Amino acid sequence: MIDPMVSLAFNIYSNKGVYALLLGSGVSRSASIPTGWEIIIDLITKIAHLSDESISTDPITWYKDKYGENPDYSKLLDGLSKTPTERNALLHSYFEPTEDDVKQGKKIPTKAHKEIANLVRDGFIKVIITTNFDRLIENAIKDVGIIPVVISTTDAIKGALPIIHTSCTIIKIHGDYKDVRIRNTINELETYDKEFDDLLDRIFDEFGFIICGWSAEWDPALCNALLRCKNHRFSTYWTSISDLTGRAKDIFDFRQCQFIKINDADSFFSSVAEKVSALNNINKSHPLSAKLAIQTIKKYIIDEKQIINLHDMINAETEKVYKLLQSNRYDTLHDPADDAELLKRINQYESDIEILQSMIIYSCYWGDIDHCKKWIKSINRLGVLPLPKSSYDIWLNLLAYPIIILFYCGGMAALAANKFDIFKSILLDTMISFMGRESKMILYLSSEIHLMTEDRTNILGVRGHPNKLSKLFFNNLREPFRELIPDDKEYMINFDKFEYLMSLVHAFLVNKQGQHYWSRGGCFIQRRFAQDSSNVVKTIEDEIKYQKTEWPLLKIGLFEGNIDELLKTKEAIDEEIRRAPMITF
Repeated sequence: MIDPMVSLAFNIYSNKGVYALLLGSGVSRSASIPTGWEIIIDLITKIAHLSDESISTDPITWYKDKYGENPDYSKLLDGLSKTPTERNALLHSYFEPTEDDVKQGKKIPTKAHKEIANLVRDGFIKVIITTNFDRLIENAIKDVGIIPVVISTTDAIKGALPIIHTSCTIIKIHGDYKDVRIRNTINELETYDKEFDDLLDRIFDEFGFIICGWSAEWDPALCNALLRCKNHRFSTYWTSISDLTGRAKDIFDFRQCQFIKINDADSFFSSVAEKVSALNNINKSHPLSAKLAIQTIKKYIIDEKQIINLHDMINAETEKVYKLLQSNRYDTLHDPADDAELLKRINQYESDIEILQSMIIYSCYWGDIDHCKKWIKSINRLGVLPLPKSSYDIWLNLLAYPIIILFYCGGMAALAANKFDIFKSILLDTMISFMGRESKMILYLSSEIHLMTEDRTNILGVRGHPNKLSKLFFNNLREPFRELIPDDKEYMINFDKFEYLMSLVHAFLVNKQGQHYWSRGGCFIQRRFAQDSSNVVKTIEDEIKYQKTEWPLLKIGLFEGNIDELLKTKEAIDEEIRRAPMITF
């Protein structure tokens, strides 16, 4: 039979967002968050100590001899703390990390919590039900840039967004350790409020489940909710380090669950995340397809007899990408607060243009101006952006993201190969059209696209950078250029040189339109004080001083071929750059 782990990975991947988690105290075990049983042992030990009695045997046996009954978590808490407020104070130290705990890696998110957070970030998990009072899972999810909706009280249910409209909903059915309304005793766990029962009934009916770290022994109301659900639309996977017994076995049989024996929650969720990621990679464009396209492009470029095949190849891939970019997968009606969708869309855009991107890079590097004209036509075709169906700026602006990538790729490749005529054509002839308004791409970029707000940037790895879009492109274009530019420093210089020259050309064009000179900015601003070739501002200044009117970009007609216009533009932009704050990254 197929390994249930394989089945689980396929179902999570194929039914994105359909599988929910039911997490018990075992998930927080490696974070040194104690289980209910461990809290019992610790409380018994403290009771014996305060009673001036020594425990000669194990704490459980001592308690039975002392009180004539087996220790009970609920009775212990009820006996020590008569009110919910007192119980909250008593339990606080079991969940809140001290400075020493943090240093030792205790009471902070574990590998399991982090892998769950990654599955949430990628949109595979949207709902988490937990019996735990701690905040490890929500902290882990926040660390990947998503703010989950947390429901721990009846009031929170009434005010919460519908689950379908959230990136992640965490339902803490026994409460939160910082709230005095936490449920601990048998009486408190025997039944839930109607609002909680209704919510659980809906979720158990509509979602598949992965159960981990939950024994079912202490939670009669939760057990009843699982047993009330007659529909099992999706599978339930129950993980455990040992065989199921008692109530757990009854629920397992009723829901016809699949059993997965695990060593611990950390290794289980790491394995799940690894398998889902593998399926995701398999279903992306195969890396050999881009490599094959590169080899074909190289062959067609050097053989004039292949001009028709080259034309057909470019057109076919352009039309393929055009249909993808115009498709419903980039719905602009989606909730703009969904960071998981933001990351998903950026990754999807990059996957859609992977082959075309490689073709443009190698054509502009090895080809001539005639080959370039075909790519200008291709970019301009894709630059006719689809008509929007909403006013969500983040999705509207993101429509241009793949076109800007192709613009960068062509310009950077031409510059790296000293193909200045191609470089000029990329800068001046590529166009973009949105809602009937057409403009040069370089002018469209005159104000940096707001792909994300500051609180979104952690998920993209560019939080806090003064030129977020520039940094994002710098990071994401490194691999496509690695074969042509293997040296990291050379790549950085080429990238910065492209952005600085683009900034000069842009400033010249806007000044001709009657606007003030101003710089688009870029990563080069943060390297302007370097004393070597990585300071492209100084490098290009030296080139112009030495070559004067023979400087290649003047000779091909940029800045109207006028060195005075060039110097005037450069002086204005360099002054703006000098005033920019210095931030090291």
